[in-house]
Amino acid sequence: MKKYLLAIIAFAFITGCTTLPGPVQEQYLADKTESDAARLEQIESKIITKNREKQAAEVNRKDNTPDIENTKEVLNLITRENKLFKDQLELYTKSKDARNIELKRQQLEENEEKLERQRRLLKYEESQKNLYDSEAELRNRELAVLVAKLNFEKSKIAEAYREKTEPVDEDEKKGFFSSLFKRDKDDRFGYKKYRTHLEKMKKEEEKSLKKYNEAKAAYDASKKELNEPAKEEK
Repeated sequence: MKKYLLAIIAFAFITGCTTLPGPVQEQYLADKTESDAARLEQIESKIITKNREKQAAEVNRKDNTPDIENTKEVLNLITRENKLFKDQLELYTKSKDARNIELKRQQLEENEEKLERQRRLLKYEESQKNLYDSEAELRNRELAVLVAKLNFEKSKIAEAYREKTEPVDEDEKKGFFSSLFKRDKDDRFGYKKYRTHLEKMKKEEEKSLKKYNEAKAAYDASKKELNEPAKEEK
């Protein structure tokens, strides 16, 4: 499972988590307790589950995203037909050709119903694509949060271990190394970055969740509208 987990984390880094700090060195986790080990294992299990969800969302987007360009082409064709029927109706109206006036009026009404349905279909398909995109993004953000949380929990264990095994020497007490290497004296081992990264990933997840919820609401509305009877355009 470890190799698989490392592959997931590495892939997450390659595919978007470019600000992910390097992993906490395992040698500093030597003093982890049973409680620590159980907590890390629980997060690792969630990472594997979330990765499956992420992959499923990406497959769903790839396999089920509608052919929006084709829908647009059909819409353009119906729109041109609609203009033609209007022009013909105007022509026959001027010539007072009653028979053709009625025929073209009927054709125009039928075409306008088709036009409205096609517009609804396009709106539905665009909202569907947006929903699939936002879901894939959200699952990716959720995975990034779990990876960041795993590293943060490890950093706490590592920091406690190093505080115990690497006592502060006189030069460090005087701030010599802090000034020389521009270190934060309250962050001896440079582990603050894991908390910062976790907070950043949580904010990104919140944005993605909001985007997903908005996309879901728009999709539900367009799906309902799609199934409603078409109304004649005035």
